[in-house]
Amino acid sequence: MTTIILLVLLLALVQALLPAISKYRHNAVTVLAGPQDKITLGERGERAQRALRNLHETLPIFLGLALLTILHQVESGALLGAWIYLLARVVYVPLYVFGVRFIRSAAWNVGVLGLILMVPPLLGH
Repeated sequence: MTTIILLVLLLALVQALLPAISKYRHNAVTVLAGPQDKITLGERGERAQRALRNLHETLPIFLGLALLTILHQVESGALLGAWIYLLARVVYVPLYVFGVRFIRSAAWNVGVLGLILMVPPLLGH
């Protein structure tokens, strides 16, 4: 489970960098050196920002479930759900950034399914 937690956190770091990269691609250095009140991210940068906010909604749930499975020593029962969550999030990000409809929502739902699959091993404790 530790490996999956670290990979999810790596994904969070990558997602945090995407809007920043877009910010530097769409703004002059003089704008970036100032108070950054008029920063633009571009369409994909704004989508990357929204995808990151979306991750912030589910990441605490994932981390809580993952840590509980470690604490209660039921990691093996929750691994499938954790992998599903991670892979769904990896697929979700480019779908969101490139504006792919419907499939993006399906990927989000698969991620939630992964979280749900992490719960049953904890119910007996």
